Amino acid sequence: MNYAALLLLHLLAVAAFISGLFLLALSLPGLNRALPLDDARQAELRRLRRWTLFVTSPALLLVWAAGLGMALEAGWFVMLWLKLKVALVVGLSALHGLLLGAARRIAAGRPARPGLLRAAPWLIAAASLIILVLVTAKP
Repeated sequence: MNYAALLLLHLLAVAAFISGLFLLALSLPGLNRALPLDDARQAELRRLRRWTLFVTSPALLLVWAAGLGMALEAGWFVMLWLKLKVALVVGLSALHGLLLGAARRIAAGRPARPGLLRAAPWLIAAASLIILVLVTAKP
């Protein structure tokens, strides 16, 4: 696959992943505060988990696959900006896993850690902004 196709795939996957991650991070605090969940909120959580399963998580896999493909093709693995970007993407991937765990806890009727839920949107925004600066400037 050529670089332009990988870039397009990567950008589309990033948009789907980051928007899905924000959706999860912004929805879970309200659901956490509403425990025990009534039927409407349980249905909301099911829809959120289904979206994550079928859109957000596959998008994360595409982010990694297309990103690594572009880095291989362009020979960027020795560059510091890419190492910093990869570290941030690892962090966002871990945050995705933590938010999925929080959703599982809430679905089971147990409260999730409110500190994680409060910090998640800010961490997503900060990491995304830093990644955007790194890929644009490539210092």
